[in-house]
Amino acid sequence: MGYLPGSTRASGKDRKRFYGIAKGSLEELHYQCLLAADLEYITPETFAAFDAHIQRVSYLLFKIRQNT
Repeated sequence: MGYLPGSTRASGKDRKRFYGIAKGSLEELHYQCLLAADLEYITPETFAAFDAHIQRVSYLLFKIRQNT
């Protein structure tokens, strides 16, 4: 099973678009985490853990998109 619906049939251009959408969603998630931390819904430690994961996924998306 592919990571994206239809990813096995998608052209390079389509995959780049999908990865761009994923990157935008990741940026939205990062903003929501920042907001939650600012409003003290999550601890700074929890934010740091989320941020580390978000940065890693962002890097992986960047590298995948480069190689598409």
